[in-house]
Amino acid sequence: MCEYDGDYQSIRDAMLVTRKPHECASCLNSIPKGTRVRYFFGRSEGEICDGYVCPVCLFAEKQPDHSPLHICFGALWGGDSYRGDGATDGEVFNYLAYCLENGEVPTVTGLDAAVQQLRDAEEAA
Repeated sequence: MCEYDGDYQSIRDAMLVTRKPHECASCLNSIPKGTRVRYFFGRSEGEICDGYVCPVCLFAEKQPDHSPLHICFGALWGGDSYRGDGATDGEVFNYLAYCLENGEVPTVTGLDAAVQQLRDAEEAA
C-alpha cells in the first residue's frame, strides 16, 4: 500500500493476534478474534492514531506498488471505485482474499480471468 505523504510518525508497529474483534483500518471489514494482524500506533498531523490491518490488506501491501494487484491504504473507504486496469478495487480485494485463503500466488492474468468470470456470471443471472 502506498506510503502516506503527510506528517506521520510511527510510535509502535507490531504483528499480533487479536483477542477480540476489530475493524480493519484499511478496508473497514470486521476482523474476527484470533486473527493475526498488523497493529500500528503513531501520530498523524498532530493527532494520535492507531488501528489494526487485516490479513488481506497486509497481503495487498506486499503486492508491487501501482500494479493492478495493489490497493492503496484506505482505498475502500469511499466504496468500490473503478481502476484504470479494468477491475474495481472490490474485485481486486476479493481476488486477493481468494488467493490468500487458498495459498495461491496472485497474478494479473489470474485477476483478469477472475474478473471476467465474475462479470460473465453476473450477465447470465
